[in-house]
This record gives sequence, C-alpha cells and structure tokens, in this order.
Amino acid sequence: MNEAPESKSHAAVRQAWEHGLTMIIVLPYEDPYSSTDKPGILEIDQVTYEDINRFESALRSFRPAG
Repeated sequence: MNEAPESKSHAAVRQAWEHGLTMIIVLPYEDPYSSTDKPGILEIDQVTYEDINRFESALRSFRPAG
C-alpha cells in the first residue's frame, strides 16, 4: 500500500498548515491545477498530488485567500 503524500512531506505540510491550510482537495484533472481561492483550502490535480516534488511545491506556495 502506498503512503499518502502528506506522510512523506511533513515539513511542507506543516508550513502550509501554519499559513492557514485546513484541507487539501484532490480533483480528477489531468492538466496541472492548483488553486487557493477558498480560505484554508488547497485544490490540486491528481497528478500533482501523486508527484512528491509537485505536491511539496504546491504546499510551499500555499497562502490564504484574500
């Protein structure tokens, strides 16, 4: 069984959490997608979620909406 990317990216998850992240929503898109339009929520595509480098990059770029 594969580990969830969150369990491999503790530092990036913690940093995003400290910036207000409360939820990650993984969308079934094939093209790269990342949005922080909703407060506390990071929306990303499935490919980004499964690629540790892209996932950590999305987490590091998380900033609260507004």
